[in-house]
Amino acid sequence: MRSQAHWSAPVASHDEIDAILYFVAPRRDAFRDRHLQLLTALSGMARIAWENGAMLEWFRAENDLLLAQVRVEHGMIGRSAYLKELQKQISRVAPSNSTVLILGGSGTGKELIARAIHRNSPRAAGPFVAVNCAALTDTLLESELFGYEKGAFTGAVSQRKVEAAQGGTVFLEQIGEVRPGPVLPPRCDFG
Repeated sequence: MRSQAHWSAPVASHDEIDAILYFVAPRRDAFRDRHLQLLTALSGMARIAWENGAMLEWFRAENDLLLAQVRVEHGMIGRSAYLKELQKQISRVAPSNSTVLILGGSGTGKELIARAIHRNSPRAAGPFVAVNCAALTDTLLESELFGYEKGAFTGAVSQRKVEAAQGGTVFLEQIGEVRPGPVLPPRCDFG
């Protein structure tokens, strides 16, 4: 019985061997130099196919990531250019940990935008707490946001909207209606 012939060629990319093409012939003298050239050419083609497959996988993952950024949950109805631009802005702002000022007239959907930013943010698992600043007096607003001691007045229950929204979002509706507090004189020490 004659011995078999074995030939192999690496499929390598970026100085790394990804696979090996391995051929076996029933006879030792079955392979010729032209077979080695064919094996080398096949190895080169397999390397290109391997790299293309890896790039395709990367492109698909990148595409999925970009589509997730574009697929903003916003609850708004419409397909206008303005709404598409608003969706892009929401997708850019939502991942950040920044304070966002939403401007617009009454009834333009500022709370809807705030909820969309919240839903698409890392804080989405936390609560969304909306506070209508225009409906409260200045002193009540302070108490509503930062709380008050239980029993400080009739019906006082320790209630802190800022604490209630811990890990989530506080939406201060109509914040422009709040009067600025008194300006205190700078402290002077003449020691």
